[in-house]
Amino acid sequence: MVLALTGVAEFLNSVEVTGPYAFAGAGTHFLQLIAILLGGAILLWCTAAAAGRNAVLLPLCGDQAPGNYRALFWLNFLRAVLLLAAVPAFGGAWLAATIVSAKHLHPLPWPDAAGFWLIFCPLALLIAGAWALLYWLLTLAPIPAAGSGMRAPDALACALAMIHERPLQLAAVGLVFGVLRLVSLWITVQVAWVVFSVGAFSRPAEAGLFAVVVAMYCVFSEYLYVARLGAYAAVVQASRCEVPA
Repeated sequence: MVLALTGVAEFLNSVEVTGPYAFAGAGTHFLQLIAILLGGAILLWCTAAAAGRNAVLLPLCGDQAPGNYRALFWLNFLRAVLLLAAVPAFGGAWLAATIVSAKHLHPLPWPDAAGFWLIFCPLALLIAGAWALLYWLLTLAPIPAAGSGMRAPDALACALAMIHERPLQLAAVGLVFGVLRLVSLWITVQVAWVVFSVGAFSRPAEAGLFAVVVAMYCVFSEYLYVARLGAYAAVVQASRCEVPA
């Protein structure tokens, strides 16, 4: 948030408000700002996430777990890249479906609705399936990385071997905790909606209650996250995956 607010202030300071061309060059400055903020946010997130996962996984993987901050950093960097790649992937599927289903041939045609969805939905499902599988690998890979000290490529190979060996157990863990996360999010949204819709509180009181509700959701979400990692770690320790030679 500090990076974003600082970037917005710098962008506003770079805008010339005198003369007929008030926003000349603003687009270039905006793109440069987004690139800098995105790179900085990814770097900070990878650093913090690697440290947090290393601290959480060490007690979950046993007293002999060596930890591996470097491997966790690169795995989190891959997660960030995967999240960023999802946006242009879905955008490309949307554009491809728009062009193929167009009634007229011009650069950005108005698509036929039925033809558009018949093309976009299968592409979106393929992209979502591939993304979910890769993200699942990157969720499991930190466990052998921290528990056995594997390098990032070896941890990914071990995660793939674990999915091949115990797909039902790992899928059940992900499904159960995914449902619990969705239910907790739905309850949080409903409680927040009640707080704002009742109208019996002042604005500061509503803001305070909303902050408390969000904080409670964050605490419970982190509890579910650690519990899910513990369940994954139990499955991993029971598997036959070893450090590649």
